[in-house]
Amino acid sequence: MNYQLGLEWKLLEQMPDCLTFALVIRNESKVKLLLPRPEITSIQFENKSTRERCEWGTNLLVSSDWPGFSLEPQESKCFLYHVRPSSAPMPNFGRDTDDYSRWSVDLHVGYYKAWFEMNVDENYFCPNSHLRLPQLKAIALDRDAMVWLGEVKSEAIDVVIRPRLFTGTPGSEREE
Repeated sequence: MNYQLGLEWKLLEQMPDCLTFALVIRNESKVKLLLPRPEITSIQFENKSTRERCEWGTNLLVSSDWPGFSLEPQESKCFLYHVRPSSAPMPNFGRDTDDYSRWSVDLHVGYYKAWFEMNVDENYFCPNSHLRLPQLKAIALDRDAMVWLGEVKSEAIDVVIRPRLFTGTPGSEREE
């Protein structure tokens, strides 16, 4: 059976060292659904000039519990993503395992399209918890839910990466 999800995808803030996005996922089905947490690496960037997709990179491997969730019919959940361009320095604050510290994407000065896409199928594998689809089905049964299977893609948003300016005074970096 095909269970439907709705997506709202927004760019909330654009700074030289951080792009902040919001993703709202809405269960448009008539049954309770179990979904994996939408990963930051599900955000796709494409250079508008070259049409090449940008690569994600990490400097930290993490093992964790499965971060999934359930949605009742017509219920929605919002996720915030703080995306670090690889040109931005590695932060020296916060936890080492938050997405901003852990992941960066190969964005340089230029114009990009950004969208979110998620896929769950019979080959599903969570790299953090090592769970696969059979374990998701067991969790869903325990929660009286159905595992969402399918592919969903948001509309694309235009993103501009501007050069960083530095006047010599610490903390004086700004966008051009």
